[in-house]
Amino acid sequence: MTATGHSRSPSAESARRELGVRLRQRCPELEVALRARVHDAVPDPLATSDAEYVAGMAVAVSEVLAAGLVAIERGEVGGEPMPPAMAAQARRAARIGVSIDTILRRYAAGHTLLGEYVLSEADSRLRAGVPPTLTVLRGWLDHLMASIAAEYRLELERVNRSGERRLLGRVIGLLDGSSTDITEMAYDFDGWHTGLIAQGGGGASLLRRLGLRLGLETLEVARTDETTWMWLGGGRPVAFADVERCVSPGALAGLSVAVGEPARGIAGWRLTHQQARAALPIAIQTPDRLLRYGADPLVASALQDETLRASLAQIYVDPLSADTDGGAAARATLRAYFAARGNVAAAAQGLMVDRHTVERRLRKVEERLDRPIHSCSPQLELALRLDALSDLRPSS
Repeated sequence: MTATGHSRSPSAESARRELGVRLRQRCPELEVALRARVHDAVPDPLATSDAEYVAGMAVAVSEVLAAGLVAIERGEVGGEPMPPAMAAQARRAARIGVSIDTILRRYAAGHTLLGEYVLSEADSRLRAGVPPTLTVLRGWLDHLMASIAAEYRLELERVNRSGERRLLGRVIGLLDGSSTDITEMAYDFDGWHTGLIAQGGGGASLLRRLGLRLGLETLEVARTDETTWMWLGGGRPVAFADVERCVSPGALAGLSVAVGEPARGIAGWRLTHQQARAALPIAIQTPDRLLRYGADPLVASALQDETLRASLAQIYVDPLSADTDGGAAARATLRAYFAARGNVAAAAQGLMVDRHTVERRLRKVEERLDRPIHSCSPQLELALRLDALSDLRPSS
């Protein structure tokens, strides 16, 4: 019996390692599925309305999946530290008020999905590897949950020791309309406001210096370790040119700053902040780093609407991918065509091809889309701009 048991052990361990290899081959698909499962597991408005938290969750899922696959291939869970993105995400959750129960239930949902993938890959030859693989996954989940809870608790204690959380709660209440209490807030809500959001180390200092140089009143809220909300207030609207003049390019190293449009009164205070939030993903994902909402309001707003963004891609971008080059020539031609305001000759010159090539490509685009370009130009151009922006998105 001992000999038989000894002969089975390598077989089970070998099957476990092979299951790990198969899961790694499906890593891109797995990551997408995990993000969706984690997002849908426990709906939470706080967790879906904060751009930094949503972006951080995507990176955390990627890191956790990579570490989980390493554990499966190795066959054990050691004393590895929590992945950095996951630790940062636990701290963000504590700061913005996402409950620890929500976080743990989401990771548990991700663990269940990984188990489903293990079972789907376990054919009759690899079935012996299922128990050790699931055991490793369970150990990995326990390790993660303990680390998350500890990180969350420490951050919550730190935040609660300061007055930041109370101020943040009052500001959020004013933003969502659940509160109208502005007493004890040293800021004039009746004047003009310009909302700004800085993301990255040193953002709060940069915005404070900006307020001082412009001689304006400021209201500052630390949203997370790396994100600062600020309003510049005064008796006149602030021109974006003045903001640019006061922020040197060198000061933006490692920082992204989004700026809303000047607006008046409490309603304007809310609106300019929402505009800055909508512009932040563009500021983060492009080299500009300092971006006003008015520079690209359609794209900024479309980025906030998942249904619109996905639908535009499905209708206008995905059909182009059927070309042998994945639609690269079609997208480049359309961008040149729109940049030339529909002038085929100018588009051809910009692309350094002849006019007939551009005309041929545009006809092919119309065949792919099953509609004439002139009938959907605004939607198609917006879809292409969103597509280009997603191409620029950094992996972090």
